[in-house]
Amino acid sequence: EVTSPRCKCVKTDSQVSLNLISTWAPIEPRPYCNKVEVIVTLKDGREVCITPNGEFHRFLEKVRK
Repeated sequence: EVTSPRCKCVKTDSQVSLNLISTWAPIEPRPYCNKVEVIVTLKDGREVCITPNGEFHRFLEKVRK
């Protein structure tokens, strides 16, 4: 679930099906949110937050390189 202007991620999921992912991006801490957030945009346009530093996020980082 994504909200604003505070931290965008109120709730996180541990993973998302790879074939549903369009893009994803980690968001560094900001003045109004002191934590790293990882937002996945799905092919249908929805945004999902995944657990930063979780196993799935580490997998996405590895695939990105």
